Parts: sequence; structure tokens; C-alpha cells
Amino acid sequence: MKKNNVLNQLIFRIGFVILIVLIATLAIAYYVVHSEFQEQQFEQINTMQETVVQAMENTYVSTKAIEHLIDMKLLTASKGIAEELEGKEINEITGAELIALKEQWNLYDISLFVRENDDIVVAQATDENEMGLSSKDWGYWFTAFNQLMDGEVVSVDKGFGIDNYWVGPISRSEWEDKYYKYAYYYMEDTDILINPYVIDEDIYTLTYELGANAVIEKILTENPDFEEIAVINVPAWSRGEENDVVEPEFDLPVLYGNHEIVNDQDEALFERVSATGNQESILFETDGQKVKKTYFPLSENRVMTIVSSLDRMESFEKKMSAIIVISFLVMFAVLLFMIRLIAKQQLKPLQTLTTHIKRLSEGDFTQKIIMAEKNEWGWLAENMNEMTEMIHVLIADMKKEIHSLHYVSGILANQSHESMEKMKDVSVKMTDESKVFLIELNDRLENFIQRINETMNKSQTDNLEVEKVDKTIIDIQEDLQSFIRYAEEHAYNISDFSVMLLHTINELSEAIEHLDNLSENLKEKVKVFKVNG
Repeated sequence: MKKNNVLNQLIFRIGFVILIVLIATLAIAYYVVHSEFQEQQFEQINTMQETVVQAMENTYVSTKAIEHLIDMKLLTASKGIAEELEGKEINEITGAELIALKEQWNLYDISLFVRENDDIVVAQATDENEMGLSSKDWGYWFTAFNQLMDGEVVSVDKGFGIDNYWVGPISRSEWEDKYYKYAYYYMEDTDILINPYVIDEDIYTLTYELGANAVIEKILTENPDFEEIAVINVPAWSRGEENDVVEPEFDLPVLYGNHEIVNDQDEALFERVSATGNQESILFETDGQKVKKTYFPLSENRVMTIVSSLDRMESFEKKMSAIIVISFLVMFAVLLFMIRLIAKQQLKPLQTLTTHIKRLSEGDFTQKIIMAEKNEWGWLAENMNEMTEMIHVLIADMKKEIHSLHYVSGILANQSHESMEKMKDVSVKMTDESKVFLIELNDRLENFIQRINETMNKSQTDNLEVEKVDKTIIDIQEDLQSFIRYAEEHAYNISDFSVMLLHTINELSEAIEHLDNLSENLKEKVKVFKVNG
């Protein structure tokens, strides 16, 4: 079986824990970096939004200031024209006269409106294309015209108005694709509505082509991660292709910036963000790049969109992640190397203990551990030495006892053998002597009886006495025969006892021999243990 190395196991476990910690740290670091990028981008987007809004406000203020100057200039011109036309009816005013007034007041053109049934139309103009132009379908413009010609203050919420005077917002001409600033002054004595106007391309350019647009362009130039910024006029955008730009402030779908990166959800998001006033963002791909589009609610049904590219950010995040991963791997390798060195140094006593235990497993109890460590290693070495000493003493005593057992078993075996031989000799001798003695005794008795019989036959003894003597001799002879039988049985019993005793001694000898073999085996096994003495 392959032996596991404690050092390797320790390094593996510590390395595993460190790896888990490093992975967790890497995940946290990536999350922090990603969150930091998100936060930074969020702050950038908000800053851009605030900058554009501020630029829009500044442009609005500047534009309104310039517009007001133009409004006042047109008011002055209107009053001057009214003075020149005072007392004249509409049919008394000629186009040439209006052209002269136009040039005098540095105007683009002049038109004169009069009531015609339920309409207000152009009756005289410097531009013949406007002759007979109806205003009935001009919406709030027509309302303002009626209020002026009725002697009322204009109440529409667009443009600028005072007594008998109203100037509308920048508007496109009905018959040419140009934007103008139209002013209207009512001449009460002649019931004529004077309409001087100037071309407003400069104000249009300042408002819709420069100003906030210049700021947007500068922002995009300085921040390559952002693709476009646009201010969307939601109502105009919602009209789609049917939208007609008459008043740029209200009819342009894209008031500032460019809106070329479109998404299917744009219209729904424009309306939702404008309605709820909540900022929203979506992620999508366009032309192979990943972008984030953020929608900001603005006043007057407007929504600002800022499109940021995520490619560079993701590339940077990947590079940062790669740097972090490589740094952590290098750190991990260095930590493992340092831990291995430290652990190897700290585990040196383990090798000493392992070597000592190996010697113990081989039966060598003569060595002791020499260790100067003042920690758990030292405590373990001290206890190991005590255990070794105890086992050493135990085995030494065991060897002595085994030697004694072997010696005793040898003595018992010798004594058993000698006893068995002696018992055998004694038994044989006793049996033989008993048989010889009985035979001799029997022979002598028979001779004795025979001599008695011979003597009796020769003497003149009374028959009665002879019969008594014969009877007595017969009784003696019977008793003697009984004694002989008893002696023979006794001899046989002695022989049986001798044989039984011999068997017992043999069994005892076998037990002693087994004990001797056991002591020899123990002696051989104990030989592997090395002890002093």
C-alpha cells in the first residue's frame, strides 16, 4: 500500500484552504473592480447628463436673450412701419412701399394680414408667394392673430407678447424650407396685422446646431467609451414619419446630438421614462459591439439617451482579471513553497519519531529519542522514551522467565525420564521376585506335604487321627492355594499398576516436552527484541 506523506497531506490541505480563500478573494476582487467600473461609468453618465442639461439651459438662456433682442427689434420695426402706414387702408399700400420699409428696417420680408370672413389672410406682402396665404389652419398662431385683432392680450403659452404685439417661436416657412422669426403688430385704426420677420438661421444654428451640440461633441471626443448622446423630443419622435418640423423647438424628434444607435425598445422606453420620470438602462449588441443605453427623463416630454460601449470596459476587466489571477497564482505558488519549507522544518521531529517507531517495529528497544523541542514534539518524544523503556523492561523480564521456564522444563524432563526408567526396573524386578518366591514357596509346601504323607504312611497312627491330619493338611493346602492365587493376583496388580504408572509418566513426559517446545518457540520469537543485558 502506498504510504501517505504527512508533509504532502499537510501541504495539500493548507493549499486547498488557501486556494479556496484565493478564489473567494478573486471573486470579491472581480466584483469590486466590476462594481467600481459600473459606479465610475454611472458617475460619468450622470456627469455627462448634467453637463448636457446645463449646456441646454445655458443655450436656452442665451437663445432667449438673443430672441428677446430680436423680439424687441421687431417690435421697434413694427411700430416704425405702423407709423409709416398710419391712416392707410390695405388697398392703399403697395408692394414697393413695403419693400422700401423692409430695406429701411433691415427685415427679410413684410406681410400684411387682414380679416376675411372667418379667416385671416395675407393681403399685401413683399414676397408675392405669400399673397392670399391663409392662417386658419395654423393652430395657436391663428388663435394669437384673433386675440390681437380683437384687442386682447395674447394668451397662448408660446412666443412673446405685449399690447398689440406678439412674436412667435422660430418657425419654418409655409412655402420654403427656411426658419424665421415672425412678429405681429396690430394697427387698430386700419384693422391691419403687420407681419415683419427676419430669417432666424443664426439663432437656429446657435440653438440646434451649436450650443448643447458642441458640448455633446466635445464630451464624446474626450470620452471614447461613449458612442452617442441625444436629446429626444418624445411627442415628435412618436409621430414617426408623419412628423413635420414646423417649429424646431417642438417638432424636431432629436433636439440635440445624434440618435443613430437604435433599439426596438426605444419608443416604449421613451414613453415610459417620460411618463414615470425614472431612469432606465438596457444592454444590447449593435454592429458586433456590446453597448449600454441609458435613458434619462427631462422636462417638457424630453428624454436624454447616452450610449456607452462596453467593449473597452470588458477588455479592461478581462486584463485586470488576468492580472489578478496571475498574481494570485504566483502568490499561491510562493505561499505553498514557503509553507512547505516551514512545514518541513517543523516536521523534522516527525522523521525522528518515525525512525524510532520503525526500530521498535523491528524489535530494537535499545535506542532512545534525543529531541530538544520544547513543544508537543518534545512531550511526545519523552512519552515515547518512557513507553520504550517500559517495553524494554517487560521483554527483558520475559526473556528471563522464558529462560527459567526452559531450564525447569529440562529438569522435569530429565527427572521424568529417570523416574520412568527406575519405575520400570522396580516393577519388573518386583514382579519377577514375586513369581520366584511363590514358586519356591509352592515347591517347598508340596515337598512338606509329601514328607508328611510319607511319614504318616509309615507310622501306625489311628485311622481317625490320620483322617484329621489329612483333613488339616488338605485345609492347609487349600489355604495355601488361595494364598498363591492371591499372591499371583497381587503380582498381576503390581504389574498393572506399574504399566499404568508408566503411561502416566509417559504422558507427563509428553507434556514436559510440549512445554519445552513452547519455551523454545518463545525464546526464538523473543530473540528479535534487542534489549540491554
